[in-house]
Amino acid sequence: MSSEESTSTMSQVALERFGAYQKARQLFDLVVTDIDTLKTNPLCYRLVSQQIGSADSICANIEEGYGRLSRIEYARFLDIARGSARETRGRYERMKHWLAPEIIRQRVELVDEIIAILTSSIGTLKIGRAHV
Repeated sequence: MSSEESTSTMSQVALERFGAYQKARQLFDLVVTDIDTLKTNPLCYRLVSQQIGSADSICANIEEGYGRLSRIEYARFLDIARGSARETRGRYERMKHWLAPEIIRQRVELVDEIIAILTSSIGTLKIGRAHV
């Protein structure tokens, strides 16, 4: 294994250990499962598409930010991921007409955990930037 491959593998391992990323991937899988029964309801077509998109955006922005070389850019992408998490959370609350209250409660709780980790990480990155 070359030095470049080793660095890339280590970076991927570190990304996969990041708590917000682990939880975001878990959330995405749950979103796919939750909306499976809604995808045939014409009233839910747009909600289904948007919920998948916003949950995917959490993961995608963490991944893209993690690949950036600057703390400033990484913090910016984590902030975008946090915005997508808030969007996903809000949509879960609005989907109360189609999903069981317990599912909504559990998903909102998971999204709140993601938001808290992202908020803390963004703060740490910004504090680190102030000392550079």
